[in-house]
Amino acid sequence: MIDSIVIAVLTLTTIGGIIGIWRFRQRQHQLQHELTHQFALLEKQKHVLAVTRDALHSILTDIPDDLDALAAFADAVVRLHASEARFRALFDYAPIGILQANITGELVYINPTLEKILGYSHCELVGKNYYELLHPEEQIETSSNRLFEQLLKYSRNHYQTIERYQHRLGREIWASLSIAGVRDVDGGVLFVVGMVTDITEKRAAEARLAHNEMRIAEAQQLAQLGYWEWHPQNDDMFWSEEFSMQLGYPCKPIQTHLDEFYQAIIADDQQYVKYHLLALLDTSNQEKIPHFENLEFRVKIKDGKVKTLQSSGKLLRTYDDKPYCVIGTALDISERKQTELLLRKLSTAVEQSSNSILITDRKGIIQYVNPAFTKISGYLPEEVLNRTPRLLKSGLMGIDFYRDLWSTILRGDVWQGEFTNRHKSGELYYEYTTISPIRDENQEISHFLAVREDLTAYRQAVEALRNSEARYRSVIASMSEGVVLQNRTGEILTCNQAAESILGLTEAQMAGRSSLDPAWQSVRENGMSFPGYEHPAMVTLQTGLPFKNVIMGVYKTPQQDVTWIAINSQPIFTDDPSHLPTAVVTTFTDITPYKSAQKILEKQKQLLDLLRRGLNHFMSKNDLLSTYHLLLTELLKLTDSQLGFISDIEEDQIHTRLLLTHSLRDQQFITLFDREKTGLFATLNQLLQPILQNGSVIIQDQASAAWAQLIYQFFQSRIIILFK
Repeated sequence: MIDSIVIAVLTLTTIGGIIGIWRFRQRQHQLQHELTHQFALLEKQKHVLAVTRDALHSILTDIPDDLDALAAFADAVVRLHASEARFRALFDYAPIGILQANITGELVYINPTLEKILGYSHCELVGKNYYELLHPEEQIETSSNRLFEQLLKYSRNHYQTIERYQHRLGREIWASLSIAGVRDVDGGVLFVVGMVTDITEKRAAEARLAHNEMRIAEAQQLAQLGYWEWHPQNDDMFWSEEFSMQLGYPCKPIQTHLDEFYQAIIADDQQYVKYHLLALLDTSNQEKIPHFENLEFRVKIKDGKVKTLQSSGKLLRTYDDKPYCVIGTALDISERKQTELLLRKLSTAVEQSSNSILITDRKGIIQYVNPAFTKISGYLPEEVLNRTPRLLKSGLMGIDFYRDLWSTILRGDVWQGEFTNRHKSGELYYEYTTISPIRDENQEISHFLAVREDLTAYRQAVEALRNSEARYRSVIASMSEGVVLQNRTGEILTCNQAAESILGLTEAQMAGRSSLDPAWQSVRENGMSFPGYEHPAMVTLQTGLPFKNVIMGVYKTPQQDVTWIAINSQPIFTDDPSHLPTAVVTTFTDITPYKSAQKILEKQKQLLDLLRRGLNHFMSKNDLLSTYHLLLTELLKLTDSQLGFISDIEEDQIHTRLLLTHSLRDQQFITLFDREKTGLFATLNQLLQPILQNGSVIIQDQASAAWAQLIYQFFQSRIIILFK
């Protein structure tokens, strides 16, 4: 009975070992668990074998004739040793390092793979403590040390970690360590089994991969190149930091969905992008478009701005040619699009410019001309390209002219001046040219840009204007009217000789002055001041309205009499958006003689009226004295003189009037009076009595004297009144 049990136990143990070996070979990733299990079985088998041997010894002692049981036992022992040999072969030839250590960490057994990993022989390793295999920096406190402690405390039965070992030659060995405790029936740790996988190359490869990824990310950032992935199976997307930022999202990698990508694209471009993405997956397309390049679309970022992105994408397939994912890059080309637009505008402006534009290299070889060049010079582009502008020379510009030109532009300065060139037809034409140097990225002059404005029509217009101006100046100079031209602010620009004569100033003295100049004094006809801002020229500049025949009295100097002028003002308009005059022309005529004659006529009218009233008074009153009183009183009102003398002079001594008048001033009965004083006429009435008895009255005023003569002739009296 005992033999059967032993045999059964041995048989089951052997079968368990065989099954464990088979599973180990079939499932390498479960090797750790199986090996640990086999170690436990092996120890149990040894324990059972020892017990069995003791039992057999007792049985053989007690039952020496039981030879069949002994034979069965021997067979079981043979099978057990065979199982152990197979397990040992699996242990020794495993592709990963395997170690066995006791609970203190002392190495009991290691397989050849671990020997190769660490560079030590089996004899050098057995008996060493596990911690001695670690790198010196890891020996102070290691994760494996903690793991051993945890295994002993039965907190866990299996652990996995990364360890750094030191090869016998001194180099670092990085390995993945899995350790497990083999326990007895009471749960105590009998020994520890560990499996070591060398990951040094894997770790180095991962480091290189991480470094490459970092360099790629930095390169993308420097190039402002975004990266994206799209997985068609579930429409998941990955955005790199740069691509997220291009779409207006935070600068970080984002796992998102295809719909969110479409939402960032403006509506007008969404179908365009969808078409190109789906075309990569279209199996009906025999060409099977593998990729797209330079796909441009616009996105609206969260702050409302619109960006233009340029993307390229490529479809990746699995080993069985099924779509796996689409990877792509994106570049923000908004600034480039704006630059392209600006360049197109600039190109259009150059092509459509009315000015002739040509570009030469540093040696003056023509490389570009615009259509205006052909229109102005008559030469087609193919006739002048790769030639110099010498073919335009007229021969009228000297060597010094061109020497100065080249010296200026080679120095890096801008040259401006006029050319007299020869048309293809042989006719001369004129251009105002600006030549500017163009510098390369090294600030070296590489080309020259010449902008030429055709002055031919301008020259002809100027010549015609000059001739017209000469004619007009002749006409204006010969005019008796004064003519003055004033600018927008009222400053005098020019005048003719008649204006100089009337105003008593030269053109140089008037230049730059305006009607607002306080040194100019003017009056109205009523004697009131005429303010400068009310002068016709200034009012015309303010309102744009013309004025005619405005009468103004002008003092040439404060000591001189007033010069009376009649002024006309006419505005001059240009294309000014304010619709106000840019200048004003003023013409004026000296009417001082007319004003004097008008004054004389007015006085004559008043004197005639006085005579009429005197006659009517005499006829009605028949009183000579009262008539004299009336006539002399009214006559004093009409005179311009401020002082008056009344004297007695013999009629036959009129030729000595002035001398006698001077001598009579000292006589007592001669009275000096101010006609503005109160009582003037009463004094005159008192003086009339002696004068009327045997005297004369002297009137030294041409108009008044003439009328006094009429009075004298009418009354047959000798009356002369003197006024100064």
